[in-house]
Amino acid sequence: MDGQTEYQIDLKQILTLLLRRSPVIVAFMLILGLAAFIYSSFFATPIYQATASFHVNNQQGLSSSTKVQGPDITTARMLVNSYINMIHTDLVMDEVANAANASGVGYTSNQIKRMVAATDMDDEAPLFMIAVNNPDPEVAQLIANIIADVAPGLIQGIVKGSEAVIVDRAKLPEYPVSPNVRRTTLIGLIIGFILGAVLVLAREALDTRIKTGEYLSQKYGDVPILGVIPNISTGSARKQETKERGTAQ
Repeated sequence: MDGQTEYQIDLKQILTLLLRRSPVIVAFMLILGLAAFIYSSFFATPIYQATASFHVNNQQGLSSSTKVQGPDITTARMLVNSYINMIHTDLVMDEVANAANASGVGYTSNQIKRMVAATDMDDEAPLFMIAVNNPDPEVAQLIANIIADVAPGLIQGIVKGSEAVIVDRAKLPEYPVSPNVRRTTLIGLIIGFILGAVLVLAREALDTRIKTGEYLSQKYGDVPILGVIPNISTGSARKQETKERGTAQ
């Protein structure tokens, strides 16, 4: 019970301290929030994203020994994972890099690999999507469409009995996907609050001055307090002395 009471008192003191020092905390929030806003609005490089989507199924027109067996949807769902994993292979990326370089875009296969993400689009339908991120929206669209043209045929040659059909080709992105100014500013505000609160608490913890009799009672238990030195304001004392002199005259 004593431990619980002490914890509640400490928590109350902490909240009181934070409220008393709230101008300092708010100042840190505003400074870091403004810095995050300025950076994300004027200095961060905008990134555009172009996407293309595919439908995977069992390839028609093959003999029963070659065609993938099993229920069509279940088998196609399994094939989606194969296509997603194959997108980032050197087989695909090298061919994409060659086609991109032929179009005047000078990236290596490793550089393109870092721009590309392949993800499952649906838990039930055999659909997947590739997304290309690039500072130039036209380059992002170009690389996404090159992958859409090149990857299905290459992967189909490895994963026998399957095919991927383009559902949507990549369009020219109009707006950047990053930086997100609102989210970045919010993160700056949160970090400012945390930093301001930590500094206030650290300053209080490092302050070894004795401010109240309650502190002595908590620290030394039953040792009696003989007296307390009042906090006398020098300005108030001088004002009172001047007032008394004027009255005497």
